[in-house]
Amino acid sequence: ANPDLISREVLALYQRPLRVRGWDAALLATCRAAGGSSHQQVAAQFAAAQQLPALLVTGDHDRIATPAKVSAVAALLLRTQRAVVPDCGHLSHEEAPGRLLQLLVPFCSRRLAADSRSGSGGERWEQQT
Repeated sequence: ANPDLISREVLALYQRPLRVRGWDAALLATCRAAGGSSHQQVAAQFAAAQQLPALLVTGDHDRIATPAKVSAVAALLLRTQRAVVPDCGHLSHEEAPGRLLQLLVPFCSRRLAADSRSGSGGERWEQQT
């Protein structure tokens, strides 16, 4: 990724929580406390998630959610579109917000239009906003 796309100040904001002693143990404990799901529950949740439309976006220089990893996840989901933001790392919303929006807006617009035509969720969406 291009380090010039994120200012030192923004990068420092992302790094700041990592300097707190015990942050990793607290994150792990939080995830465990929120979890508690059985393998059957996780399998059922994943099966339901497979049916949802999803747009998986990664940067072509993302070292965390690499394009290969995103492709592997996309292959497991039934209604997935995958996109790679060029010249971008893991923080596409910071590094390339315009390019990210060029992907998100059409995807979300199509989903909202489809939901309003089918009556499957459009009303719920409006109530939640």
